[in-house]
Amino acid sequence: MAGTIINIIPPRLFNFSGVTAGTTMDIVLQKSVDVSQWSDAAVLVRLNSVDATGGYIDFTCHYVCPTEDDPGQEFESPNQALDSPSNLIISDGIAPVYLTSSVTPPFGSALKIIVTGHMVFSGTLSAVFSVDMKVTNFFPL
Repeated sequence: MAGTIINIIPPRLFNFSGVTAGTTMDIVLQKSVDVSQWSDAAVLVRLNSVDATGGYIDFTCHYVCPTEDDPGQEFESPNQALDSPSNLIISDGIAPVYLTSSVTPPFGSALKIIVTGHMVFSGTLSAVFSVDMKVTNFFPL
């Protein structure tokens, strides 16, 4: 099946240890990944290291529809786009590991990828990881 890999972020450290216990912090990894000419996609996470004694880290993906008519406005679906979001949860002791989840089609023009640190109680919460998106089944517009 022909396709391509879109690099979302190279390996980098995400440290959520300063987040208050009982709260979360979202970081948008990519505001708008153009998937308008693809019918299948998957989020790929390569986890290099993790120290998660205070909580866990997860990933979400949302359908978005940017427009040149109103570039300052974000049109985002509240629905989670991942088929298996539980596949993309980082907890202590699992690194190194490769995590994947497919995206539920149809996904329109673009996807937004978010990482969230869930600081459950006091402790550390950091990880080094990279994220890619695999897109397949190209259809020209």
